Amino acid sequence: MFNKSHRILKERLQDRKEWVEYFSECLLHHNINDKVTNEFYKERPILSFIFMIYFLPINLAKYLSKLKISHYHNKCKKRLRF
Repeated sequence: MFNKSHRILKERLQDRKEWVEYFSECLLHHNINDKVTNEFYKERPILSFIFMIYFLPINLAKYLSKLKISHYHNKCKKRLRF
């Protein structure tokens, strides 16, 4: 019984480590994409404003997605500490 529970906990820990790595990569790619977008539209403020208004629902969904990934990342890191 002890070996089985120990093995399950060990697998779960490994799984959480993989998830933390995955979420870290997702956040890194989101940040890179945001920096490139900001740099691109820095020279085109009018176009930036028009696209910001036009794509407001999509940008809101992207923001909420990034917020969700950040939440799961922090949650997995917290689980690894225990």
